[in-house]
Amino acid sequence: MIVLAGYGTRLPAPAHWSDPSGVDAAVANSWPSAPLAPSTGLTSPESPVEAERLALGQSVGTAVFVLEQTRSPDAVWPSSLAVTTDATALISPDGVSLTPLPPGTQVLYSTSSDGMQFSLTLTGPLGAVATYDSMTRTISSSVP
Repeated sequence: MIVLAGYGTRLPAPAHWSDPSGVDAAVANSWPSAPLAPSTGLTSPESPVEAERLALGQSVGTAVFVLEQTRSPDAVWPSSLAVTTDATALISPDGVSLTPLPPGTQVLYSTSSDGMQFSLTLTGPLGAVATYDSMTRTISSSVP
């Protein structure tokens, strides 16, 4: 039987994440012991601006996910979003935390005149940009 958690439910991490001693030796030995080769495209970012681009893309994706989860079907999108006074998080007008913000991030949020579409753009201090457009339902990102 599979039981799915509802929105907002915190699930414990699998025990092997914090204590690998409980993991089957064959599984543990199959894990890579070194970072993946650059040819896989799954390596850590090579430059600070690339790290910024990835962080902004993750923040945009998280914010969109939370907005979609908290919005009623056929309801309009919030007319505005806010940044916390310490500039560490993006929040909805009713105070729901949407996503942490990387330091120095600038936020641009706009909605269509009928409130049924929105765009969210985050720009980092190094110039990386991540944007979500609800009309196309895509996240795009770029570096200078």
